[in-house]
Amino acid sequence: MKIETAADLEAAKNMSFAPDQLAELEIGCEIWRVRGDNWNGTMCRWPNGRGAYMSGSDSSWGEWEGGFLKLDDTTQDWKLIYIDHDGETWFKVSVDFEYSADEFWAELREDHPDIAERFGDTLTTESVMIHEDELEQMKKLAGWADGPEFARNPLYLI
Repeated sequence: MKIETAADLEAAKNMSFAPDQLAELEIGCEIWRVRGDNWNGTMCRWPNGRGAYMSGSDSSWGEWEGGFLKLDDTTQDWKLIYIDHDGETWFKVSVDFEYSADEFWAELREDHPDIAERFGDTLTTESVMIHEDELEQMKKLAGWADGPEFARNPLYLI
């Protein structure tokens, strides 16, 4: 729902929605519901680029960057968290191309062509968004399954 008038604002404030998000609504905001398997939540986008996401407890806040809400919060191991418009969690993966091993790219293209395609030209693309379901696969491929100190490839999960 795009809030364009004072009447829209009043109607939105009477909806069943995350209370902390409703309290901050203003004309120009967009609000919508998100759903997944066994969860549902709410999202907002303010005209100034701020946004919020809630799926069960308190809202998490952040800045919209393209189609992703980059949360102010991080994971316990300091990874940045991105939420897409549908409420799905993503992480940014960056590769140090100067030192990247050819076998990493060959294995990525062979075992995970959908992820490899997102990187595009390996000499110019610096990072790619991966879905939370892909994070463990990328850790294994990069040798990070036992921790970054054991990594055999120069892949950085940020």
